[in-house]
Amino acid sequence: MAEAKIVLPPLKLASEIMKTVVTASCANCDKLRFGLDTIRGLEVIEVEMPQRNPLDILLHNMLNILEGYKERVNRLGDVPILRQRMTGSDYDIFEEGLSVKLPGRREKWGGFYTSLLNYVREHLDEVKAGISPDGVTLGVERGNLKLSFGGDLRLPRLLISEGFYELGKFGGLKDVKSTGRPSLGIVEIRANGGVVALLTASLLALTAGSGSIGETDVYVIPTMDIVGIEVRRLEAKFLTDVFRQFNFIIGDKSQYWMPVEDVDGMRLAALFEIYSRVGEEAEKVIGGRRVLESVRLNLSTFSPTGLRFYRREGFTISLGEVANLGSAMEAIGFTGWDKYKIASTVARLIISTLYLSKIASEQGLYKRLASDAKMLAYSIATGVRRPYLDALYRLSRYLREEDVLWRIAQESSELIDEEHVESYIENDYRGERDRRKALLKSEAQRILGLLHQLAKQG
Repeated sequence: MAEAKIVLPPLKLASEIMKTVVTASCANCDKLRFGLDTIRGLEVIEVEMPQRNPLDILLHNMLNILEGYKERVNRLGDVPILRQRMTGSDYDIFEEGLSVKLPGRREKWGGFYTSLLNYVREHLDEVKAGISPDGVTLGVERGNLKLSFGGDLRLPRLLISEGFYELGKFGGLKDVKSTGRPSLGIVEIRANGGVVALLTASLLALTAGSGSIGETDVYVIPTMDIVGIEVRRLEAKFLTDVFRQFNFIIGDKSQYWMPVEDVDGMRLAALFEIYSRVGEEAEKVIGGRRVLESVRLNLSTFSPTGLRFYRREGFTISLGEVANLGSAMEAIGFTGWDKYKIASTVARLIISTLYLSKIASEQGLYKRLASDAKMLAYSIATGVRRPYLDALYRLSRYLREEDVLWRIAQESSELIDEEHVESYIENDYRGERDRRKALLKSEAQRILGLLHQLAKQG
């Protein structure tokens, strides 16, 4: 069995991006171990494969995975890259450091992304040197600590803006002494061109979308964080499937605005929707290996300010929450396939009421209903029933009004993929010729059925 070790940058977002892409690229791996290099004090991923040259195989797989994101990157309206032609912007890195041309204001990002992947492919030896333990060096330069991943190029501004103890210079990490006066030096993190290109391509691949709050741009990035555990090959495949569903939900055009406007609503909707899609497998896999409960799905949002980015509000969902949601659904009387369908209904109820609170003429009404829908979801997930009784009463009262029920059911049913429509039509409406009308009636029935079942438990 051959092994390879990858050293991760001590930057939260960069580390999570690498963990996500490496896990997705491990079809050939026997095991992945996520740990700490005690000598350097840096996170590492140890890769174990039956084949020789495991690092070569892993990088080849990573490039294949990233190739699959080309169309998605090309559809992005904007990405978290500072392309102004000024000292300290990302322009210096790509156009001068890598000789990779940034797109113009009206050009798409697909060509730039392809150029990054080509750069990685042409500099694989450089990448291997930069992420291997022997290629990572720590030294002192002009009184500052300098951590180098095989080279001297600065990382993109979004990644280094995530530095720990950032101080004054937005280029690195503050060095804090354990005794005496704190040092004003910083830890500069640099890398070679291959590592910079790989990290940037991975960042763009995982950027789910962008939006704005007022005049401020917001970028939405989902990642997966795995700390201190060993992951086997089939478990890596399972984690990749779970993240793929999470990424799809966050990147869905009908939903992606939510992370920038209602983080709590997006978290609850994502939790219930993920469970509806992978809950059955999650209960089996995590039930067999409880350590996987600690794996986290993270959603981060960032906004630019000058020559840096700052982290906005985001959320985390642990796989333990996903697996345990099944027990919570059973506790209120849903079993078998019904609990997965109802979980998806809860997610769509949150999304549709939030959407209507933005566009409907009765915005006040739908804002209250959206708040109540979130309260119901929270109560189901936590098993704390008493707080939701008022919310349940208000939802039940308003949904007696046919116009409100059908408006919500219509928006909710629009969120169901065309390929899954038949599985969401209830038996009472299978004879309907108009399948969309049958789906609408089924969705209304499920919403009322959910409220009725919760009322019985209350």
